[in-house]
Amino acid sequence: MKTSKRQRRPKGLGTIRMLGQNRARPYQAIVEGTGSAIDGSRHRYTLGTFATREQAEKCLDIHFLKTLEIMPGIVIDKPKYEDQYLQFIQEMIQKGIVASDPRDIDNADIINQIFLARMAKDGIELRDVKPISTAPTLAEIWERVKATDLRNLQNPNTVRNYDTTFKHLQLIHHVPIDIITLKDIQPIFDQQMRDHASYAKMNRMRIVLNHCYKHALKYDMASTNYAQFVDFYESREEVETRQPFDDDTIRQLWSLRDDPDAQAVLVMIYTGMRPGEFTTIKKDNVYLEERYMIGGIKTAAGKDRIIPIHESIVPFVAQMMQRSGNAWLFGSGSYQAYLRGSFMTIKDKIGFPYTPHSCRHTFATLAKLAGMNEYARKKIMGHSCKDLTDDVYTHAPIEYLKKQINMINLPDNL
Repeated sequence: MKTSKRQRRPKGLGTIRMLGQNRARPYQAIVEGTGSAIDGSRHRYTLGTFATREQAEKCLDIHFLKTLEIMPGIVIDKPKYEDQYLQFIQEMIQKGIVASDPRDIDNADIINQIFLARMAKDGIELRDVKPISTAPTLAEIWERVKATDLRNLQNPNTVRNYDTTFKHLQLIHHVPIDIITLKDIQPIFDQQMRDHASYAKMNRMRIVLNHCYKHALKYDMASTNYAQFVDFYESREEVETRQPFDDDTIRQLWSLRDDPDAQAVLVMIYTGMRPGEFTTIKKDNVYLEERYMIGGIKTAAGKDRIIPIHESIVPFVAQMMQRSGNAWLFGSGSYQAYLRGSFMTIKDKIGFPYTPHSCRHTFATLAKLAGMNEYARKKIMGHSCKDLTDDVYTHAPIEYLKKQINMINLPDNL
């Protein structure tokens, strides 16, 4: 749909003809009919003449919102609200929520729910097939969740990451929580899968939805947690990039051992840290002489755990400590900043296909090849031990873990 008078209207969505400057209503809005004349030409119909081009544009836009069955029937029955509906659609176009061409709009049902809910909030109840809900919208629920359920989270980055994730649910932000159903949520995840979004990203989206629904259920604002029924899966690309680094790539990283970006990858490979753990390690939690760090995220077994430092990467950690100009060992404490900056730089330099998460898979592979004790490997990586006897030993001796991690061999001929 046209959003600027300087753009040419898409083919098939009507034309505007200039009849002459001296006319009081010089702009003519024209549409083509469905039939054709004997000579093959199309039948053309005039919708009206207008004083300004903007008025002609508006007439055509509203015409196609009606004929393409996008505009809700209740608005068609009450033409005085057509302008507000058109403004709403243009706002959704600018935000990228709906397609600019009305023929490509495939989410009219949920869009119209948002419009009707917004009108109701302004005191105008346009009752269509469904009654207007008085429940808070998803966005309002999310603000309540942050202010209550998530307020005591120790890591502020978690809430920031959740906030970023919430933006991917923009399509249903302004829909009352009790109106949203699985048929509204699943298409959002389907689009993420078509865009090859990572499993981790979609899982965060589900986590955010779960938080919203738990809050809504607690206060009788909704009756069903539809987040639990959402279906998504890993893309082929993600499965392929989860493979561990091959030997040649590890040798290339070691050949660039003076490069800070290469050092960062090697530190993750030889500690088994998650990327988010590496980027949030604080210098105050690094004990270089004793050869271990304290850090970790995610699970009870992973948080604030002892992470032994392989003797080969001690110089890298020491250099990171000297280079750092803030509280963090490496970077700014943001995984996304590390991914866009340091990691992508070394990835482009060497030309490997791996992701930061591949470092952790590489550690697991190298540990098994070296014959590392399974209990030690799980403790170092922050996994829970299934064996009850092992779980009693939640604090494995540091010297034992240091010896175990040093079992991992470096590539030959370094």
